[in-house]
Amino acid sequence: MAQREDPPHVGVIAPLKQAILVFSDTEDLDEYERAVAAALGKRAWSANPDISDPATVARARSDTRLVSERNHASRMLRLEFIKKLKRGELAAVGYVEPVAINSEQVEIPADKWNLLAPDFGNSKAVGAGLSISGVRVFVPAPGRDATLYRTGEPGRPGSSHLVKREFQRQVEAGVILPTLREQSEDLANWLSEKHPDAHPIKPRTVENAIRSAYNAHRPKPRKAPTK
Repeated sequence: MAQREDPPHVGVIAPLKQAILVFSDTEDLDEYERAVAAALGKRAWSANPDISDPATVARARSDTRLVSERNHASRMLRLEFIKKLKRGELAAVGYVEPVAINSEQVEIPADKWNLLAPDFGNSKAVGAGLSISGVRVFVPAPGRDATLYRTGEPGRPGSSHLVKREFQRQVEAGVILPTLREQSEDLANWLSEKHPDAHPIKPRTVENAIRSAYNAHRPKPRKAPTK
């Protein structure tokens, strides 16, 4: 089974479930944790209040307020986190469902977070007919041109568009290898050398991406000379 290759990044790559705690701003996270602690501190007496005691009733009302503040802090923490994904300050990878044993992870383009909703509990992203599981989040490496590696196809931000473009250039230059397998291996190596920041792509994946175009332009076998 092929080893997973992660895109260039800074620091850790965290599952979506944990990433919100890893990559949120310290000030926002502190406010959230204070709100959670305050709500938890009231839970013991609010679970079994003595409604005949006016002081207990007052505390119960206070508990409702604290829970509301906790929920508000949680919403704000998530909204700020999603804004970072949309701005490209954070990036994410995952597996488009249905997932097979040989599925390759893809990077989720920043603009697709306008369509996707994060499911933090299950480390998934869902929306616009897509479901992406095993979502992990990271800080992209400095200087990486993320726009170059977007295909514009929902949920398929891989590298196929780059090898297709290069193959078309080779067709126009009249440089086509004798077999689809050789051509695909050559393009996979080209991608690794020329675009080290792009997702690696296997020769078999390249074959599927260029098969139709290759068959339309492949070299004609030479006929044996007639005697």
